[in-house]
Formats: sequence, structure tokens, C-alpha cells
Amino acid sequence: NVLQQAFEKWSNSSRGALLFKDLSPSDRTTGTTDANFDVLFAKYAHGDKESFDGFGGIVAHSGYPIEGIIHFDGSEYWSIDGRNGLDLRYVALHEIGHALGLRHSNDPKAIMHPYYSDQLKEDFELAEDDIMGIRKLYGIS
Repeated sequence: NVLQQAFEKWSNSSRGALLFKDLSPSDRTTGTTDANFDVLFAKYAHGDKESFDGFGGIVAHSGYPIEGIIHFDGSEYWSIDGRNGLDLRYVALHEIGHALGLRHSNDPKAIMHPYYSDQLKEDFELAEDDIMGIRKLYGIS
């Protein structure tokens, strides 16, 4: 699963300090230090403060850790390799970074760089800037 792979990349970059499990709504935890992320593909208005704008433009958004949302625009053409649409691997990795608390990076090689590149990201890897950012944010040496 592409989304599980993206979460795994962030877990690996944190040296295992961040662990992710795919849960059904009934398995969610409340009142603990565990975080829950809701992943959704939606079109236009979809129940949060940011509506999607249809094909092109905004392709996804996420909330910083307190919100726990990762939303993808269902009007886009998505693919798992970027050849016939937007690369879901790349966008998911970027949005999960936001959901974990990272902001945009000035490093054009970083997944957290603010602009989607049509250049296919064959390696699907986090850049050093991404890794250092998540480790600093979560106090991982």
C-alpha cells in the first residue's frame, strides 16, 4: 500500500521512534499520547475548513499534529509512479510530513519543498533536510 510505505519512510527516518498502524475507526485511541490521522480522498467541500478546487491547483492538504488530517483531492489523476498522473507516493510523503509537524523546506531536493515537481521521484526517498527536520522536531539523535 502506497500510504503505508510513506508512513514507513517517516518511521525509518525517526530510527523507529515514530510507529504507525492502520486502524479501523473502532480501534482508535483517545486520551493517550497516541495520535490518529484520518486519510481521505474527497472533492470540493468535504467537511473541513479547506475545500478542494477541482482538477489542478490544490492537490492535497493536511493539518499539523493537533488536527490529524491528511486529505487528497479526488478530482486529480493519481498514480503510484507519477507517469500517468500525480505521484501519490510523493504527495503522501509530503503531507504526512506536515501532519507530523514539519513545515516547508527551502531545499529543492527535500520532500517538504513546497512545490510539486513533474520530475519523477524514482527513488521515493526522504532528503537529508527532511530526516534532520523530523529528528529535531521529535528529539531524536
